[in-house]
Amino acid sequence: SSDLTTLAYTTTSDSYTGGTFTDYYNHTLQILYLLTVSGNTPNYFSENPVIAGSPLTITASAVTIVYSDNNKDLTNTSNWWTGTNASGGHPCNFSTSGTTFIVQSGHTCSFSSNTTVGTGVTMQVNGRITPSSSTVISGAGTINGTGTLVVSRTTSSEDNFDNQYTTSTRTISGLTVEYGGSSSQYINNTHSFNNVVVNNANGVTMSSNNTCSGTLTLTSGLLTVGSNTITAAVVSGGSASSYVATTTAYNASPAGYLKIPQISGSEVKIPVGTATSYNPCYITNSGTAQDFSVRVFTGVY
Repeated sequence: SSDLTTLAYTTTSDSYTGGTFTDYYNHTLQILYLLTVSGNTPNYFSENPVIAGSPLTITASAVTIVYSDNNKDLTNTSNWWTGTNASGGHPCNFSTSGTTFIVQSGHTCSFSSNTTVGTGVTMQVNGRITPSSSTVISGAGTINGTGTLVVSRTTSSEDNFDNQYTTSTRTISGLTVEYGGSSSQYINNTHSFNNVVVNNANGVTMSSNNTCSGTLTLTSGLLTVGSNTITAAVVSGGSASSYVATTTAYNASPAGYLKIPQISGSEVKIPVGTATSYNPCYITNSGTAQDFSVRVFTGVY
């Protein structure tokens, strides 16, 4: 190729010997290049750089960042842009190694069909994404971020979260996982969540112990834990229409609980009940911080 703009379209690594090179940083992909120039210190291309010399060897490695367009179906690559304000160019696919797809904070987007995140590709979710109930986001790439992954799958024989977001690397330590399906949902595996939201009027059933290092938010529907325990650092919400339904048999072994570690100081609401009755309790601990595990069972003993 005789100019770097063409080089940017065709490859992520190449060598060229010649005279003067100019990249105006206006080509469709707007790829940022780290240039290793023989005899010189590595330089980043910025607006209108000019590197001159004869002969001169340039090796370029592409690092691409693209951003979501708000309220769009992100399955379609035309809804990803090199500019943060839906401007610039579009990626060609989800498989080019080195590409980071950023769902911007404040953006609420969807995925209408299966999407494969390729090797070396990162899907950074800082906004909110809602796949259709049949959609799987898979591949050898990475999902991370600080936003919300909505779980819409409802198959009872599986862990709905694990079977909707199946990338090889899934870093959820900064993410919120929201159960928002249109029918009952299931947590069949053990997870170390950051934040969890129960937002499903049909309820969520848990068949293993789970932890939530951040906030468990109860918005709509029951979280039925059966003989398992959900441990949450903080519980938000809770009402007659959304609470943690625990084991009802007084002699159940094992028994299911809502556990809140290290309660101390001011009153803390524990939104628990049975499958048919909301029976919250309130704990004020003026002494040394303690872990409290709470459940409700039927009858008077």
